[in-house]
Amino acid sequence: MDFLMEKEQTFKEPRKLLTKLAELAHSYLALEICGFIGYDKKKKNLVLQLEENQADDPSNYFIINPLNYLLFKEKYDMVAIFHSHIV
Repeated sequence: MDFLMEKEQTFKEPRKLLTKLAELAHSYLALEICGFIGYDKKKKNLVLQLEENQADDPSNYFIINPLNYLLFKEKYDMVAIFHSHIV
């Protein structure tokens, strides 16, 4: 999954983050993408971090590495955990 190359992205405007998230979900219609949205208090940015879907069947389920969750939560204020749904 090449989108994981740009794993963490920052945004000043919530709409731009949501637009990027929608673009990613539409780019990978056969897989559930997943990750975190956080807030960086120091830089006053929203952070979108994509995670590898570790589910055996990523077309129907998602699993995120719990260590990655803890590391993200330690670094940023957690806003949301997201995943897409396959249509």
